[in-house]
Amino acid sequence: MLVERKCNLCDSEDFIFLRKVTMSPMGGESNLVKCKGCGLTCLNPRYNEEDERKFYASEYFGREGIEAWSAARMSVFKHNLKILNTHKKGGKLLDLGCGMGQFLKITRDDGWDVMGIDISTPAAEYARLTFGIEIIESSLEKANLKDNFFDVVAAFNIIDQLSDPLKELKEIHRVLKENGVILIRVSNLGFHVFLDSFLNFIMRINNMWTNTERPPAFHNYMFNRETAAAMLKKAGFNNVTILNSKLCVKNNLTEEIIFFICQSIYYMTFKRCVLTPSLLVFAEKD
Repeated sequence: MLVERKCNLCDSEDFIFLRKVTMSPMGGESNLVKCKGCGLTCLNPRYNEEDERKFYASEYFGREGIEAWSAARMSVFKHNLKILNTHKKGGKLLDLGCGMGQFLKITRDDGWDVMGIDISTPAAEYARLTFGIEIIESSLEKANLKDNFFDVVAAFNIIDQLSDPLKELKEIHRVLKENGVILIRVSNLGFHVFLDSFLNFIMRINNMWTNTERPPAFHNYMFNRETAAAMLKKAGFNNVTILNSKLCVKNNLTEEIIFFICQSIYYMTFKRCVLTPSLLVFAEKD
């Protein structure tokens, strides 16, 4: 069931319609809208929270398959760890929405004390059996974690798929130590709007594609530099840094070329232009 929502950042109910889009990963069509008050972009209406929880708990990993999921994301995980070690080296790390535990595995091998949280039973069981890592099968809110406990909380493409990302960020703030670091990966609005427009153009000029469904690429929330920073600051974080994220591309050469181009433009624009499909965002607990 699809339900209407207020803006998660400023509670406004006044939105500007941008376009019809396909929702990811659950499918179906919705409106991509922009809040008139703060500029946050989201899907509205969208699935209710209970339907989303059931999907991620039982269906999500079964659709993609363990091998495909692991291979596509490993270069992202390795790059994220490399960047993380420039901000903080070692300590207690929580991976929120840890999936099958690959990021936890490489961080543990790097000397971190790790723990994961995920609501998916198949994913949690895989991580425990394959890597021997402690996984709490729960939401963060219901996990009853201690205040000021972790040095780092990571969440990769989790925040943008939640019904209430601001609430989750505040909970992350609670469990982080003073001067702790949050590391998140969220969908880049500008890239996906451009890609969607390009695919629509191709479909209009190529009759062979007229009945082709656009790939789902739009999560509950789609961020840019300004809205990502605004939401983190409202949750109590500061010193926000926004970077290009590595791509999930099977062809390593293609991935490296695209990432090199994006990085070149990022530095030529004095770190203002982030072009990759996802944003990699760091912030510190205030």
